[in-house]
Amino acid sequence: MDINIAFNVLMGFEGGGQLVNNPLDKGKITRWGISQAAYPSLDIANLSEDKAKAIYGTDYWIAGNCPKLKPELQYVHFDTCVNCGVEEAVKLLQRAANITDDGIFGAQTLVQSDKVSIEAYLLQREWLDDTIVCKNHTQLDFLGGWQARNQKILSLFKEGKLG
Repeated sequence: MDINIAFNVLMGFEGGGQLVNNPLDKGKITRWGISQAAYPSLDIANLSEDKAKAIYGTDYWIAGNCPKLKPELQYVHFDTCVNCGVEEAVKLLQRAANITDDGIFGAQTLVQSDKVSIEAYLLQREWLDDTIVCKNHTQLDFLGGWQARNQKILSLFKEGKLG
């Protein structure tokens, strides 16, 4: 997998180039899945697809070390980096690997990630989603969508579309 394929899959979840402003979304205004909260100095309303893909490539695909992972985990880890931040995504990967979850992608994380299944990784995502809702009930509106996304990622993998 490469960033172009990952970006195209991601856009199926992030609404493509639609400008979205859901008052309950902590990301505030988003386009191409890029949020104003994460990039406050960026003109989200006029964000181009090429610029969005460049951001995803640098700040999530490369920063998350996605190309270093086995194909089974590349997309799910990328998607998690996008939704939770790179450090939190690495912690989830580490929890799935049963190693110390310090959020630092080092040699041990890379080696142990080979033992992680996509199902184990998604289970960690579901745990995090539930934790988010327990801590902030206003996020309950998003839980069904998060769960559906996890299931769709698993389905895409099983169909051979993710690695």
